Amino acid sequence: MVTKTELYALDLSSFTDTIAKCDLVLRDDQSKLDDIAHAKELVTERMQGQSADAILANLQTIETQINTHIAQVQELQTVLTTYRTNKT
Repeated sequence: MVTKTELYALDLSSFTDTIAKCDLVLRDDQSKLDDIAHAKELVTERMQGQSADAILANLQTIETQINTHIAQVQELQTVLTTYRTNKT
C-alpha cells in the first residue's frame, strides 16, 4: 500500500508532459483535417466521375479515422488531467 507521504512525493511531471504532447497531437490532427478538407475541395472542383468518387470516399475514410483518433486523444487527456488534479 502507498503511504500518504509517498503519494505526496509522487512526481507528476510526466503527466504534465504527456498532456502537453496530447495537445501537439491534437493540433497535428486538426492540420490533417484541414488538408483533407482542402483536398476534397480540389477534387470536387477539378474532377468528376468514378475516380473523383473513389478519392472522396478514401478521403472521408481517412477523415473518420482522424476524428476517431482525436476523440481518443481527448479522452486520454481528460483522464490524465483528472488523475493529475486529484493527486495534487
